[in-house]
Amino acid sequence: MTTEPAEPAESARNADLVRRCIGAMLTADWQTVADSYAADAILVDPLLPDPVRGRDAIVALYQQCREHEPDMDGEILSLLAAGDKVAVEFRTSGTIQKPFPNMPETIVGKRVEIPEVNIIQLQQGQIVSNVVYADTGALMRQLGLLAT
Repeated sequence: MTTEPAEPAESARNADLVRRCIGAMLTADWQTVADSYAADAILVDPLLPDPVRGRDAIVALYQQCREHEPDMDGEILSLLAAGDKVAVEFRTSGTIQKPFPNMPETIVGKRVEIPEVNIIQLQQGQIVSNVVYADTGALMRQLGLLAT
């Protein structure tokens, strides 16, 4: 079985879309985030008990993150694109202003920095799958929920 090489233009378009989506998430441009995801997209994150299914649910998740960390900021550290796949390493940081579900009030006021890698698959110019690999141990230590 042979795999045809990815078109450089397709890789570049997909890399640009992912950059725009991350920028939109960090600036609370929810329409751009929504436009980046397919209606039936799926997001898998180790911090969540179940996959998030559908564009609207994914946008709502990002909005909830912004509500809990209103000063959230981030930066892309590296990005690799090949055809319909994009791998992006980035870091977000922010101060918890409201506890996340199933988290204690003691996390309020804690500043966190979360390194993660996302493996994103695109089809027809939209994200159809986003699998997050985050350093949950580092996050839990920063929140005081895991011994150092």
